[in-house]
Amino acid sequence: MSSQSPQRVAAANPSHFFFPPLRLALLLIACWGGGALCLALLVANVSADGPHAVWLWLGLALGAAGLLAALACVLDARRGARQQALLAPEQHFRALTELACDWWWEQDSAYRFTYIGGNFESTTGQTEAALLGKTRWELPCSNLGAADWAAHRALLDRREAFSNFEVSRPDGQGRLVHYAISGQPVFDAQQRFIGYRGVGNNITSRREAEEATRHLAHFDPLTDLPNRSLFPDRVQTEILRAQRNNRKVALLMLDLDHFKQINDTLGHDQGDCLLVMASQRLRDCVRSADTVARVGGDEFMVILGDLEDLRPVETIAGNVLQALCQPYPLTGGSGIVSASIGIAVYPDDATDVAGLVKRADQSMYAAKSAGRNRFSFFTQELQDQAESRIWLTQDIRSALRENQFWVAYQPIHSFKDGSVHKAEALIRWQHPERGLVEPSVFVPVAESTGLISEISQWVFSTVAAQAQAWRASHHSDFQVSINKSPVQFYRPGGDQVTWHQQLRELGLGERSIVVEIAESLLLNSSQSIAQQIRAIRSDGIQVSIDDFGSGASSLANLQAHHIDYLKIDQGFVRKIAPDSDALALSQAIIAMAHKLGIQVIAQGVETQEQADLLRAAGCDFAQGYLFARPMDAVSFDAYLRSRPRLS
Repeated sequence: MSSQSPQRVAAANPSHFFFPPLRLALLLIACWGGGALCLALLVANVSADGPHAVWLWLGLALGAAGLLAALACVLDARRGARQQALLAPEQHFRALTELACDWWWEQDSAYRFTYIGGNFESTTGQTEAALLGKTRWELPCSNLGAADWAAHRALLDRREAFSNFEVSRPDGQGRLVHYAISGQPVFDAQQRFIGYRGVGNNITSRREAEEATRHLAHFDPLTDLPNRSLFPDRVQTEILRAQRNNRKVALLMLDLDHFKQINDTLGHDQGDCLLVMASQRLRDCVRSADTVARVGGDEFMVILGDLEDLRPVETIAGNVLQALCQPYPLTGGSGIVSASIGIAVYPDDATDVAGLVKRADQSMYAAKSAGRNRFSFFTQELQDQAESRIWLTQDIRSALRENQFWVAYQPIHSFKDGSVHKAEALIRWQHPERGLVEPSVFVPVAESTGLISEISQWVFSTVAAQAQAWRASHHSDFQVSINKSPVQFYRPGGDQVTWHQQLRELGLGERSIVVEIAESLLLNSSQSIAQQIRAIRSDGIQVSIDDFGSGASSLANLQAHHIDYLKIDQGFVRKIAPDSDALALSQAIIAMAHKLGIQVIAQGVETQEQADLLRAAGCDFAQGYLFARPMDAVSFDAYLRSRPRLS
């Protein structure tokens, strides 16, 4: 096997024998010889043996020399063309090799390097001389052990080709430089093995790009925490370790409370800053071997492995709650959030990843329902509730299809003259097997599943048609109020446009419908909610604040949203008695509302004493069992015709 490089072959076998200066001289001699020959022939015509005979012979000699020189030039040119044709494939191969690899090499039958060409030194930091005569397992590398080299040596001994045999070495800054080497055996004409030849490439950039892509696929780019795709593998690893060591694994699902308000008020960039700080606080609260992952917008998972008991879980969960509720320094103000944490334990609650995630999610939902800023362990009761929600969701869909819902109406009496030209519409569900299902049971499920919008649309259509009938038969200004869930404001749909169209098609004028909203909505500074409330009023629908006094809304919020009615929370009304705090608070609410041009409705009035005290305090309307319970439309119509007037 030759050890000469293509450059050396080209130098030993030039493309032509004569160098350019010698070739030029030969061409001149050929020209002169030709001229001399012509002159000699002329002289020969004069005399072949006269005084010019010497010139004849000299011309003949020079002519012969010219002919030989011309022949030599022709032969040299043909030889050069043949050599060029022979070297063209080699030059073509060299050009392709230089494009395809960084360096190329050859080895003898003892696997010693006999030739290295290309950019070997610039790409590896090693000189050609340092490696010639050495074997491949003497390459400077850092990532292959004795077993790897033994396997590679066995491959060579079997005279097999190999590819992507990788070695790595650290550079001066400790950064790994990766090389990929491939080669194939070489045999002579008698099929005797004479060595290997192959190529090498510096694949550091490719490796770094692959690592970067792999990192992006498995880690959150904002917080650099494991993401949703890597998280299950981490959980499975901890489960397998717990199986071997007879330990437990706790999975904490964590959701930031009120994070949306940070995005709405300070902007998404500040929301991202808060998430980065929250992720660092989470890391600081757990052990070094634990995993914190970001699996959603403001949702995190914490994996606590190698547990003998659950005492560390409670400690860590408490520390997390305390750390996350501390103010976050943000541009434009400080952000304050809390967290709701659901906890599931392997193997107590589930034995696989999917089961743990499901149980942790149920527990987190329970923590949020209990008031947020707390943690909740999974219990069988939570599982029962989750299964109940699933069945209830299916039954709600059936109820919408099969018209199992109906509307009850409760009259609202005027304290001024005892008249009734207002009513509140209340959704009812007559289940074919369970009987009457309370709204407190199915409304939260409808809100969480998004079915509340479809229910609300059905209620509005039913109530609008009934209001039109009572306006025609009882009172031209009859008004019905309906409740709109806060969920519908946070996840707005197209119901507002539909409501406006229905009112216009029914010919209902302004103030025929009142929308009752929760007091908590007034605390939300979202422009979207403010716009929705303004849109309701612009369509001629009045707005009432339900259960006023149970929240913490301000006078400024009442004035800003142009509220039409306040409904005093029935918790105050039940406690009203002479000289009671509840009466004082009710009097203050009534006075404040009247100053702002807002009328007041007391709900939950059950005794005549309550009614008398509220009337004396200036309350405008009353609603409660003292006057009538909620009833269906037919019974309500009869009530309007036959009820006694309140004195």
